[in-house]
Amino acid sequence: SKDDAAALTPILIVLIKYGTANPEILRQMKERIFPKEECDELYQKAIDDLPLSSSSSVSSSSIQRGGGGGAKNMSPIDNPSKRTLRYKVIKLMTWSESNIKRLSAELMWILCNSDPTEFILRTGFGNAVHMLGMRGFVNIPEGNSSGGVGVATTAE
Repeated sequence: SKDDAAALTPILIVLIKYGTANPEILRQMKERIFPKEECDELYQKAIDDLPLSSSSSVSSSSIQRGGGGGAKNMSPIDNPSKRTLRYKVIKLMTWSESNIKRLSAELMWILCNSDPTEFILRTGFGNAVHMLGMRGFVNIPEGNSSGGVGVATTAE
């Protein structure tokens, strides 16, 4: 609802600003949202399995393997439990209120160190695609009825 969005917007803005301005606060937020014992092992395994030349480029093979192993619906690498904070932030990325969608995606983006591969692995491609498009990592055609999403290549 609009009341929920009005309450969440300043909280998300403060978290983004503090996380961007202070590395210690960013580290603490990342530990809360991505608990080390739950996330690091799975994330490292996924990174080791990805055939990427650098972490700043997103290839179609990395997207297809991210979490779903090429499955129709690609999820975060470890599908967080519904009671985790990460699950709740990811759910905000799909909310109908555009400001909440954008701010929650921005928060996850900074928590993932602005790394598109980490962002995909931690949120799932479907959740990540809009932010990746805004950041220039995925080409989202305007008014194209083909429905295809092109992946921008950053390494030549």
